[in-house]
Amino acid sequence: MMKAKAIRELNDQQIKDKILVLCQERLNLRMSIGSNPKLPTARFKLIREEIARLKTILAERTKK
Repeated sequence: MMKAKAIRELNDQQIKDKILVLCQERLNLRMSIGSNPKLPTARFKLIREEIARLKTILAERTKK
């Protein structure tokens, strides 16, 4: 999990790439949960929070 300070050091394209990677990970996790419901689901929350943090910082930059 990246802190906001570390995210702010990235450029816009790196943030967008990170969002895509996390979305892909979320999709893969969702598919694996469908086939094996005993997998831990706590990772969903962490991924969701990380995506929100990245999108928030990206939105802050576009408002300026």
